[in-house]
Amino acid sequence: MKLFEKVRALRKAKGFSQSAMAEKLNLSQKAYSKIECGETHLTLERLDEISNLLGYNKLQIITLDVEVILGKMPMPDDVINYLPIDLVEKLINEYEVKLKALIKELEIAKATIKQFNQEN
Repeated sequence: MKLFEKVRALRKAKGFSQSAMAEKLNLSQKAYSKIECGETHLTLERLDEISNLLGYNKLQIITLDVEVILGKMPMPDDVINYLPIDLVEKLINEYEVKLKALIKELEIAKATIKQFNQEN
């Protein structure tokens, strides 16, 4: 099953309309439809947005069969072996960037709390 077909199947399984998805993604219904028909290239960023709306992470959608994602089949033990190395590296880099940003936010929050406590 191709990626755009998985997105369509998962959207339908969640009971969302194309219009609702398009609205949440700030797209026209026609533009969203093109994603699900494979007419528009699905970037990792857009896939991330879609997967979040559907309640999955993009790695699940990329690697797993829809039946596995929906819990109708067991997860294979060797899922990672099905991914192209360049995609794995891209995903790792993306998660590392997000992790660094979250760590920085945490450090700022801790410093703010510490300063607040010292002032009060």
